[in-house]
Order: sequence, then structure tokens, then C-alpha cells
Amino acid sequence: MKEATKSSATAMNPHAKKAVLVTIAIAAWGAGFFMGSERADESSVARSAGKAGAVWEEKLAASHATKASASAGEVSAEDRRGRVLQRLFEAMQQPEAVRNVRGDFLDVENIGPDDIRAAIEFVLKRGDDSGVEYVMSQLVARWIEFDPKTAADFALTFIKGPPLRAPWFRDNLIDVVATKWAGKDPAAVKAWALALPTGKEQQAALAGVAGNMMRNDPAAGLAWVKSLPRVMRAESLYRQIFTDWCSRDPLAASQQALALPLGADRQAALAAVAQQWAETDPQAALEMLQEVPESGTRNMEIANTLRKWASTNPDAAMDAASEIPAGGYRAYAYGCILAEAARKSKDEASRLLEKIPEGSERAEAQIIAAKSAKD
Repeated sequence: MKEATKSSATAMNPHAKKAVLVTIAIAAWGAGFFMGSERADESSVARSAGKAGAVWEEKLAASHATKASASAGEVSAEDRRGRVLQRLFEAMQQPEAVRNVRGDFLDVENIGPDDIRAAIEFVLKRGDDSGVEYVMSQLVARWIEFDPKTAADFALTFIKGPPLRAPWFRDNLIDVVATKWAGKDPAAVKAWALALPTGKEQQAALAGVAGNMMRNDPAAGLAWVKSLPRVMRAESLYRQIFTDWCSRDPLAASQQALALPLGADRQAALAAVAQQWAETDPQAALEMLQEVPESGTRNMEIANTLRKWASTNPDAAMDAASEIPAGGYRAYAYGCILAEAARKSKDEASRLLEKIPEGSERAEAQIIAAKSAKD
């Protein structure tokens, strides 16, 4: 057996050998962590990791070699775990753009039940590193694939402690759990979410469940949300599911938002659709808002849409605002556009101001713009 192992090591390609060298460095660092020792010198670890090569193709080749060896039963549990930690370490050193483009860089599909906790503890130890939130989300999503209840319990326990860096991360982790679990066992995740105490944790879980349902069957997803007790139907839930829906099918989302009964849920849905649609087609968003009978919601969201439009095409936004009937609301819309333009250039804001005829409306628009700049 020893002879066979030796022969296999000799036949290992150069890329795999490099991966093994880095594995030793990372595994040693990881072992120190699990024993409770102080964190190893990061520069030395980084230098060791660099031996694997900066080029992605080398790392991918080494990963493939590792998979082949593992399938042949040649890699011990310690070596396998070391390589898992190596991949995580390398991924966390990459710029955000690289991680977003190369989602396979983490190689999470090769992290199994025996290594998932070690991987998560490794990431938590590096809580000050860039990319921790992204890596943690990917690991928890992987955990859901083979042990959803334990992963969900971890998310609930984790959020009681301090966040890693971003203030939204704790709720996002619960959302990840609910979304992934909903694709695996809808009935189980619904029961879990509904049993949670009322509050932010439950809202994040409900949003994840509803979001998954909306992507597969919008009508069924919306019907489920409507069926929830009033205390569970927070405005943020409607805002989140309609924002996601509008990003995929703005026409259907707008029609369903307009069909909701009057109230806070409808207002949140309309605002979400208008703001999301304004990102890609502000003119269509404005046309949708003209169908809103509630003047307060309509006027506010038209102003918000024009402000967003002004960030990319201020002249078109001003032309659209000029079509609003004269009155205090048109002045408010002008003021929002001027405020947005002033964020980029005071000269641009001054140029747009000249498009407003002299008089009380121009003066009011200037006051609104100045106040908006202070807020």
C-alpha cells in the first residue's frame, strides 16, 4: 500500500504537486486555528499560497488533479481538508470582480459534510478580510444541500453575534438559507419560517421562501404571501419580492402591484416596481405611475423616478417633468432633478435651472434642491 501511494505521488503532475505544497502551508495554519492558537503570520501564508501560481488555469488544473486523486482514494481526510482551506484562502484574496466573474473559484461543490464546519470556522477566523460575506454565503448555501436544518440553526445562532462587516449580512444569511432550502424542500422551509419569532429574522426567512416561489411561479408565490397573517406581511417583504419580480418581468410585476388592494402593501409594491423599472426604462415607469390613483404615492414615486433618470439623462428627466401640470408638485419634481444633477456638477445644475421659466416655480425648485442636498 505504501509503495502504491509512493508511485501515485511520483506520477502526480506538476500542478498537483504545487497544490500539495500550498496545502501543507494552509493546513498547518488551519490546524493552529482549530487548536486555539494565535493566527499565523499572514504574509508567510500568502507567500506559501502564491506558490500555487497566480494564474487561474493553474489552480483549476491543480483542483482537477486533487479531485482525481480523491476519487482514487489517495488523499487522507487531513489532506482533503487542507485543500478545502487552501481554496477558501485563495478565493478570499481575489478582487471582488474576479470572485463575481469566476464563481467556481471557491470550488464549494467539493466541500462535503465532513469539512463544512471547518471551512466556515476558517472563514470566521478571517472576519476582517475582504470577501468574507460572499464566501460565507456560498458555504452556507452548500451546507443546505446536505443538511438544511443544521445550516438553518447555524444561521439563526450566528445572527445573535456581531456581524462580520456589512450591517445587512446577518439577515442576508437567513435569506440565503431560506431561498436555497425552498428549492430543496418547500414544505419544510415554510414550516421553519412560520415557526420563527416575529421580527427581522422571520422577515428575512419569509423573503427567501417567497423569493424562490416567485421565481418559479409568481402567482403562487404572491398568493402565499397574501395568505400570511397581517403581522408577518411587513412592507419590506412586499418591497423585496416586487423588486426581484420587476427585475425579471417588469410588466407583470407592475400589473400585479396595481391590482393589490389599497394600503401599505400596495404602496410598498408600487414603490419597488417604480424604482426597479426606473433603472432600465424610466419612461415606462412613469407611464405606469400615471395609472396610480393615490396622489401621494403617485407624486412621490414620479419624483423619485425622475431623480433616478436625471443621474443618466438629466435633460430627458427635465423634459418629462415639464409635462406635469403646473403646481407645487412640478416644482418638487424639478427640485429633485436639480439636486441629483448638483451631486455631479453645480454647473450642470445651473444649466438645468435655466430650463425652468423665471418665477415662483423656479424659486421653489431651488429651495427643494438645496434642502434635498442637505438631507
